[in-house]
Amino acid sequence: MNPDQRLRQRALDLQLDALLGEAAGVLPAPDLTERLRAAVLAHARPAPSRHLLLAAALLALAVVGTLSWWRNAERAAFVPVQDPPPASQDPVAKDAPVQDPTPKPLPKRWVTVITDYSDNHVQVVDQDGKVVRELGEIYGAWDAELLPNGNLLVTEFSVSRVREINPNGNTVWDFENLKNPYVAQRLPDGNTLIADTFGGRVIEVSPEGEIVWEYLGTRPFDAERLPNGNTLIADVIDDRVIEVDKDGKTVWQLRGVPSVHDADRLPNGNTLVTLRHAHAVREYDKDGKIVWELTGLSSPSDADRLPNGNTLVAENTVVREFSPDKKVVWKWNATWAVEANRYYFADAPEKKGDKKDDVGRKK
Repeated sequence: MNPDQRLRQRALDLQLDALLGEAAGVLPAPDLTERLRAAVLAHARPAPSRHLLLAAALLALAVVGTLSWWRNAERAAFVPVQDPPPASQDPVAKDAPVQDPTPKPLPKRWVTVITDYSDNHVQVVDQDGKVVRELGEIYGAWDAELLPNGNLLVTEFSVSRVREINPNGNTVWDFENLKNPYVAQRLPDGNTLIADTFGGRVIEVSPEGEIVWEYLGTRPFDAERLPNGNTLIADVIDDRVIEVDKDGKTVWQLRGVPSVHDADRLPNGNTLVTLRHAHAVREYDKDGKIVWELTGLSSPSDADRLPNGNTLVAENTVVREFSPDKKVVWKWNATWAVEANRYYFADAPEKKGDKKDDVGRKK
């Protein structure tokens, strides 16, 4: 077996482990039975019959599901095995929208980086709905960010890895001392902040792979470094969002937010929170009051407030952009979208061979 074959086999093994984890209720699990069948098929030598594959998948569901109920230790991470709910109607407006300061006009050119967990790929879609870049075989793709150098920083949940991939598809940096991470953020100094979700920690890693900062005792579904140097963490194990300083001291927190999957600090000081099981995205002020809300969503896992005041939401089978009055102004269908990031470009025409315009402003 050559190195490429060994890597693929390892990826398939870890992906099957992750699928079984979904069966145990660790993650929401759209089309789980079919994906388990496909994973068993990928491992099969020689290929078994369809009935045997289905039986193996169902047996895995039964055994692991029973064990999950017996253990019952990870209450905040438990999600019943289920297909995604049917697409809902437009969210119900409950509160008058409260917006950031008047946004400035944005460049007309932009791309949206969409991470599709179920299809194991990342797509870069432009403002005209054209896929301008795509990465396949991203095992358990959970997050992807477009870097200023044009590379993509990709978080692979199933193989417990974060890596930087250049436009030619080559890995130029990676970090693997992880346990099913959800999110990675490249910091201005070149370090990388990682939500090592099932490792129970948030870490900051240098380009050389050294852990230079660590926060323990959490189940981070999201983490971001704030301009003030603190770190905002969506801690699903305790149903809360916390802001911690460099010494690990909690300086702000929002409690009572079960199934919190994402949290972003907005320019106005409020915090945008994505609640998967509540099918909602809510904006909270610093005192924990809801000042704006989207409801009726299809199990969202990520939301970003854009510079124009709109909100971009990654849901189970679609990515949608909502105006402040909660109208859908853009959408992209997906198999299971878990993350979506928007990047804006300068309006000047792009010169052939000029890479400086590969990346613009995010969100």
